[in-house]
Amino acid sequence: MAIGAVVTRHGGLDVLVNNAGYLKPGLSIEDTSLEEWQRNLAVNSDGAFPGCNHNRYGIRVNAVLPGPIDTETMRSNVSSAAEFDQMAKFLTDKYGMARIGVPDDIAHIVTFLASDQAACVTGAAFTVDGGQST
Repeated sequence: MAIGAVVTRHGGLDVLVNNAGYLKPGLSIEDTSLEEWQRNLAVNSDGAFPGCNHNRYGIRVNAVLPGPIDTETMRSNVSSAAEFDQMAKFLTDKYGMARIGVPDDIAHIVTFLASDQAACVTGAAFTVDGGQST
């Protein structure tokens, strides 16, 4: 519905960013309720489907795989600034970078992928996780 509205209003769609992500850190599978599991699937899987479902041939499709990013959603998983700082310290001590990511870290790679500089880049996955996956 939203994609059709954009095409009608602007005559086309040049860039689509399927930006969805949800994780409640610290929960084991044993501690996860069915409702929490379903919310995770609804955001992380179902949330991206409508945009992918409306893609057409001849477009570039890439993935950006973020690690921990300092967002309101991430901060909402802890009860205080001190607890967030403790979690951030744990993450930075455990992984290669000396900080957790910020939204601009993701915005920069998305901007590159949407630009003419990435005109021949498709089918690639870009990990932006501060070394978490290495």
